[in-house]
Amino acid sequence: MLNSKIIEFTCQFPKIGVGKYKNQLCTLNNIPKFYRYEKTKIKNKFKEQLLGWTVPRVDYNYPEGYVEFQLYRPTKLRLDADAGALVYKWIVDLLVEEGYFKDDDQITFILKPVIVDKERVETEIKVTVYANDDR
Repeated sequence: MLNSKIIEFTCQFPKIGVGKYKNQLCTLNNIPKFYRYEKTKIKNKFKEQLLGWTVPRVDYNYPEGYVEFQLYRPTKLRLDADAGALVYKWIVDLLVEEGYFKDDDQITFILKPVIVDKERVETEIKVTVYANDDR
């Protein structure tokens, strides 16, 4: 199968967990506020949440594929689609760790424009993973 959807999930966008920046989103815009001291803690907590809720381990490593990222915002506060690049990297790393792909060097990122959805309470990411597989 070429370009088959292998998993889709929606998760809450991770936030800075401490200090005066607590509850701000972990974006490229505010990376100096958390990267040096809090990045590992935030990343590990985020990965644990994904493993516990939505990302099961698989037995087959796909050679290549692509991942679509769609951000949903509950307000009209501006946020560029690429502001979550660091978080997108964490998600792709987790997909590799959990056996979806052999390596992340053959994965294409697709960033869709941010959608304002006032029905949502938090900023969320919809992740759709497609694999290229010729088996």
